Amino acid sequence: MSAHPIAYFQPVVDLRGRGVVAVEALARLMLADGRVLTPAAFLDGMSAQSRRDLSREMLRQGLALLARLDAQGISLGLSFNVDADFILDADCVHCFRDLVDASGIDPGRITLEILESGEFLTTESALELMRALREAGARIALDDVGSAYSSLLRLKELPIDRIKLDQAFVRDLAQGPDNLVFVMALQSLAQGLDVELIVEGVETPAMLDAMIALGVDSVQGYALARPMPADQLAAWMIDGAITPHRNDRQPDTLLGAYAAHLRQRALMDSIIREGTFVHVLDVIHDCPLVRYLSAQGMRNDHPLLQIHQRIVHIFHGRRRLIDLETSDTNLMAAEQHLARLVADALSAEAAVSC
Repeated sequence: MSAHPIAYFQPVVDLRGRGVVAVEALARLMLADGRVLTPAAFLDGMSAQSRRDLSREMLRQGLALLARLDAQGISLGLSFNVDADFILDADCVHCFRDLVDASGIDPGRITLEILESGEFLTTESALELMRALREAGARIALDDVGSAYSSLLRLKELPIDRIKLDQAFVRDLAQGPDNLVFVMALQSLAQGLDVELIVEGVETPAMLDAMIALGVDSVQGYALARPMPADQLAAWMIDGAITPHRNDRQPDTLLGAYAAHLRQRALMDSIIREGTFVHVLDVIHDCPLVRYLSAQGMRNDHPLLQIHQRIVHIFHGRRRLIDLETSDTNLMAAEQHLARLVADALSAEAAVSC
């Protein structure tokens, strides 16, 4: 049965107030009967040359979409997935330059996403080609960060501009809300490396609320938009389907409020360890989680508020520098208890909504 590749596009939304800033070109295969296949159904059976051709076709179709949106006064970036067969092709830099130059699009708007788990990242030839692509104006993103370990050891050495968190870390936040700690840590790491963090797989309003509360740079996922064909994406953008999100607003979900609590607790912990601004702790004890729970009508004897009060009490002890080792242990146990209670409450919310 004849088939041809087609790009579907998913918006990338900046949570710092800029709205939709880019689209990711996602490969699909259109069959003669109109069915559309995702990569899981066809990618494994493709030859190395076919995968290289597919990457080039995603770039071609993506550039065509950017030109179309530019004509409407909408300027976006474009990202597309590439694998080792594309990066290790000696002609990939020339191919990139030829396609982008012919389009008239600024190459700085194009990002090549490379899988974090690719062992070729440890080879000097791959690093040289990645540097050459950056010199040609492209940006490089490391995709599915967290799915492997080796590249984290070399993250500082890689010529990258962005990192994309493996969506496995956010897929089950309702069951494991403490995974937000990893997201927050990676956001801090990205800031330290001066690269952008994009969190994929943000599928629900509560997950989006949590990412905003954590101060994540950018996100993509079903909570914002599903992948769509170029015509639909262009219409969606022209209609202004996404308005910028304010990252200074109060969370409006339990998961978002818990994320805000984690971020504030990390700030308080840093203040105590530094010791310079301990006098401000009374001000920031006004926790977003407490405000959210109180707004839901929960009394002070509710288990979530009781364990939060326990955490505040431990912090007061640490503030007075009383047995820090014991207080650290107690604090960890209290936070783990809070995470379990939040997970239980999220589960109860889900059961009610079903």
